[in-house]
Amino acid sequence: MSVTPIIDSLENIIACYLRLIELGGAKKQILIENKVEQLTAIVNQENKVIKELERMEKQREDTVKRYLRDKGLRMRIPTTIQDLVQATVSMQDKQRLTSCGERLNEAAAKLQAANQENQDLLQQMMDYVQYSLDLLVPDDEVTYRNPAASTGSNKNARMFDTKA
Repeated sequence: MSVTPIIDSLENIIACYLRLIELGGAKKQILIENKVEQLTAIVNQENKVIKELERMEKQREDTVKRYLRDKGLRMRIPTTIQDLVQATVSMQDKQRLTSCGERLNEAAAKLQAANQENQDLLQQMMDYVQYSLDLLVPDDEVTYRNPAASTGSNKNARMFDTKA
């Protein structure tokens, strides 16, 4: 068995990562513009891509298991791309695997950065909403108090109630 099916699986995973990066950029713009309805649609699309990514990851694991079994090697858990490079004889296959691994790492780093930016934007929006609510709702107790049972602090307030 050659490494081509493994590389194909990795290419599909990279394509999913790139799609998630694209959706993350769209989500960033939607967050900036505060378009909640479109945000829901983007999150739904992300969930679909994540499910597809999980399916592809399972397929990749199965392909790697088959490849290592065919080579007569014992599988380490987790198996890294570096492990596969060491198990591969062909220099061309080693280069293809290494290149694929580098692109996968780059895509993962970009996705992580996009997710962090969006998380920061969401936190800023939540802080702003909380600040706005604090401005609208006074810190004083909002329950009813009997005016006759109040303390002397109310006497000072009546000083300004007199007619001029």
